[in-house]
Amino acid sequence: MDLAEEEDPAMPLSDDGAARQNDDVATSALWGVLVLAIAVFFVDRGFDRLFSDYRFDENITGWVSSDGLWDTIVRSWNNQGQSPLYFVIVWVWQQLAGTSEFAVRIPSLVALGAAMWHLIGIGQDVGRKSLGIVAAIFLVSTDVGAADARPYIFLVLSVVLALRYGLRWSSPSGSLTDGVRWAVFGVLALYFHPLAIYALMPHLLLSIRARNLGRSRQTTALIVLGGLLALPLIPQMLALGSRGDSLVLVPLPGFDSLRGGVLPGALGMAILLAALANVDWRWLRSVPNPRFAIFAFGTVSPALGLFVQSWITGNAVFVDRYWTAAIPLAGLVLGHLLSNMRNYAMIIGCLVPVIAGVPTFGVETDLPDWAYAAAVIEQASPDSEIWAMAGLIESYHPGYFETTDANDYLSGHFILHGAEREILSVPAGVSDEFNPIYDRHVERVSSTGAPVTIVQVSDGAFVPSIQYAIDQLVANGYEVADLDFESDILTARLERP
Repeated sequence: MDLAEEEDPAMPLSDDGAARQNDDVATSALWGVLVLAIAVFFVDRGFDRLFSDYRFDENITGWVSSDGLWDTIVRSWNNQGQSPLYFVIVWVWQQLAGTSEFAVRIPSLVALGAAMWHLIGIGQDVGRKSLGIVAAIFLVSTDVGAADARPYIFLVLSVVLALRYGLRWSSPSGSLTDGVRWAVFGVLALYFHPLAIYALMPHLLLSIRARNLGRSRQTTALIVLGGLLALPLIPQMLALGSRGDSLVLVPLPGFDSLRGGVLPGALGMAILLAALANVDWRWLRSVPNPRFAIFAFGTVSPALGLFVQSWITGNAVFVDRYWTAAIPLAGLVLGHLLSNMRNYAMIIGCLVPVIAGVPTFGVETDLPDWAYAAAVIEQASPDSEIWAMAGLIESYHPGYFETTDANDYLSGHFILHGAEREILSVPAGVSDEFNPIYDRHVERVSSTGAPVTIVQVSDGAFVPSIQYAIDQLVANGYEVADLDFESDILTARLERP
């Protein structure tokens, strides 16, 4: 579908046909830049990241999907902030491709490729191929979790699909089929993460555009359809809200953090170069364009929504992975500005900081050796109790230790890598709420005299809560028989003489 001629005549995409002719020249060069950006992505992340051991949160994906399909659904429902959809996809894929770290990351790579394809498709739909290619370059050059076995790149893909079909549906030639796709993919984004709600706020503008075209009933019907499709999410979202204070341990954001969220450094630099390269400021004529307004709104709404929610609720959810859905919209903003430039060499020059920004995200290569930790657990004496802490944020919330329901989840990193013995997950906090938990464990084990093996992910020292437990055990006649630190895993064996 070509939407190029359906732009509001009062706010044209460009002032004459020269920009469209230049777009053809720029497009040819931009394909080469896109290939370069993809190559940089794989060189920078491919070998070190795609084939590496699981990073911290990826271990959760591995554990959730490590057994049967029903186990996968129950574990994700009870322990994750997303619906089971992503984890079911991973489980099904594992039945076909195996359970290696690289295999489990392949769906994320496919989602990245699909998102790039549809961004380019958006450019084609509006008659500006360069717009979509620039957005694809920006997406692959930004760390959106495309090399991780986590759901965030699927959230990005869903938002891109919803945007593409929403733009089609809200155009004069839009069809009901496009509208249904818009509603389905918008709800799908919520299934990949409920905080996608802020990324969908610009779609209000699409519904307004459709109503202005005389489609009020159709708009209402599609919104109702979306609401019905989202109903299964309500129980989990209510449960998630009830434990929201246990899920994120970041400080409340300031305005500097908000600025960084709504204007990523690479985007800001590219826009600055674009402005300076156009001394006649022709690019400013893009700003009143209605599609540009949608792209710009989608760039700022995820971070802004998370910022406001954090301050209203007091539970800080201002975490960069939660606003990854803004990245493709930011790329479309940049593409929209650059597509009106006359010098394609300058267009490419403005993308240099975007591509150069890829390595700045870094690759986490110094990872805890979870297999070693699992081996320590398995090699402990048969009569030894195993107390372990993987370091999940839930470890700082006492509610997770009132029962043993979350014990396997909190120990999932060890279980995934081969620990089969019974593990007692212990909390990370030290306070009047946490100390009684340790006191009960110390009293119980002291009554039997059983040895205790403690395993903790660490930078070389026990967290205060573990140290408190060791002190209490020593006060009850135990001695530290062995202490070892290797591969970011700190272990201690305590026993009575």
